[in-house]
Amino acid sequence: MAFARGLSVKEAATAIGVSVGTLRKHYLNEIEQRNAARLRMEMTQLARLNKAAADGKVAAEKELFKRLDKAAMQQLAESVVDRGRPKKAAPIGKKEAARAAAKEAVKKFRPRAGPNLLN
Repeated sequence: MAFARGLSVKEAATAIGVSVGTLRKHYLNEIEQRNAARLRMEMTQLARLNKAAADGKVAAEKELFKRLDKAAMQQLAESVVDRGRPKKAAPIGKKEAARAAAKEAVKKFRPRAGPNLLN
């Protein structure tokens, strides 16, 4: 229920009185389903608002349109947030950096190609 409310992993761990590591270790499945639970909760609320708007409640209709507009704006913002910017490469660790440096060093000390002999 904490994840359906949109709490972060740290907030959920604090709420139930365990460390973040313990929460991730024992409740990994629940953490993975956090977004799905939030989506189900939002869809249930939208369905209730839609039913109330269909019954003629003006306040429910206004709230429904407000939430749908907010969702549309969020989707638009997410689609343009990275436009025109190259994606950053994921940082590599020390071992990967050392391997890459070793490959570059091997290229420097590779024997030259022999002369091309024409007959």
